[in-house]
Amino acid sequence: LAGYEKDTQTPADELAASRTARAAVFIRNDPARPTQTGELVDMLPAPKGKRFTTTEQQTLLSHGVATAYVESGVLRIQRDITTY
Repeated sequence: LAGYEKDTQTPADELAASRTARAAVFIRNDPARPTQTGELVDMLPAPKGKRFTTTEQQTLLSHGVATAYVESGVLRIQRDITTY
């Protein structure tokens, strides 16, 4: 489960497909490699000022929701996480 801001400029199904594809590439190459920092190619993030704060990101992560961040205008996987 991944959480994105409601003002993200890319449809949810495209975000899910991009994130799954990026994670699959990482895991196929090395199952032990974390998926952090993976670039979500051509995915547009929420505008500045509409993005999750650090506190909001930590809250999502602590409740088992994966997050993303923006670096130089590029949307990247921050952390994929599960609870079980």
